[in-house]
Amino acid sequence: MTKRIAFLKSGIAKRGGLEKYTLRLAERFAREGHDVVLLTTDYQEGALGQLPFAVVNLGSRLPISLAHLLYFDLQCKKYIKEHPMDLVFGLDRNFCRQTHYRAGNGVHAAYLERRKAGGMLQRWSLTANPLHRLILAMERATFESPDLQCLFTNSHMVAKEIAQYYPRVDPKKICTVHNGVEWKELEQPFVEGLAKRSEICAQLGLRQDCFQFLFIGHEYGRKGLHLLLRALSLITNKNFELSVVGKERHPEVYIAEAKKLGLEKQVHFFGLAKDTKPFYSAADCLVVPSLYDPFANVTVEALAFGVPVISSSSNGGSEVLAFSDMGAVFSDLQSPEELASCLERAMESPKNGERARALRDKVAHLDFSSQIGKIVSASL
Repeated sequence: MTKRIAFLKSGIAKRGGLEKYTLRLAERFAREGHDVVLLTTDYQEGALGQLPFAVVNLGSRLPISLAHLLYFDLQCKKYIKEHPMDLVFGLDRNFCRQTHYRAGNGVHAAYLERRKAGGMLQRWSLTANPLHRLILAMERATFESPDLQCLFTNSHMVAKEIAQYYPRVDPKKICTVHNGVEWKELEQPFVEGLAKRSEICAQLGLRQDCFQFLFIGHEYGRKGLHLLLRALSLITNKNFELSVVGKERHPEVYIAEAKKLGLEKQVHFFGLAKDTKPFYSAADCLVVPSLYDPFANVTVEALAFGVPVISSSSNGGSEVLAFSDMGAVFSDLQSPEELASCLERAMESPKNGERARALRDKVAHLDFSSQIGKIVSASL
């Protein structure tokens, strides 16, 4: 039976992990014969190519985040009132009535609790900030709404946080589906990367005779780069390099820290990269020392390139590291020593073709098609 389905995602142009999931979900429902519309902002006709569903642009993004959240919520309510839907699938926090919601951003209450460990001033600023109060109100309204039929999480960590901070939520509504990865699509780049690894390292200005660590993430502080730099300064085997990839408003802070720790010749800051595949091909190990990450997509992307992952337990993606050769998980975000120990163990097993292929095969079940299919099946 054909259903009318609205997806709510404020801003689709960034093409990050959440945006990618929104488009994949909408496309899958549409290709299965449902009448799908995506409600968003800042959309220009044709910007995403040919899509099998309609996109409704509800206006431009407002410069103040709090105002934009309220504006988008109001516009969604208005549209759905005028165009009744069978399913309303939210991917952003919203007061608007939703029948399905994917908590891709995790639990804001849990995130704030971890941030409060930064000290009294930070605790006060987080408590006083009206944006955080609005997000918490939207989060509670969404999770505890009697209209909500299915609450998707991308990790068991997030499911446990919902139970902890919002005990009124019926656990039967919660469905955990780990993030997917373009496993099949990455096969050719993986094979080519293995064959041309030396050439790729040379192009990136990386040494081929030492162990290559990789860090990918926006907002280095939240992603734990301070901790990683301190841990690298502690390890005894200095035959390594670290590539830092991603957007950061104040990279000079981390460049100065690397220099202070004596790592200026070993740490390379590449900034935002449109294509991260060469970095995965060059890497021996990805490090995800996140303070809070519902599920860092880089976790499964690295594994799909045959690259083992060292992750903090605060990254829900660490749940897929089911075998010892897939990497390691550390739990103490205040202990660079624990992370340093993981880094040293990783250096004992540089990447080679055989290990990389075996590792890649272990995440074949996380191909996007199968993970998206689980969400579609649970929704209908």
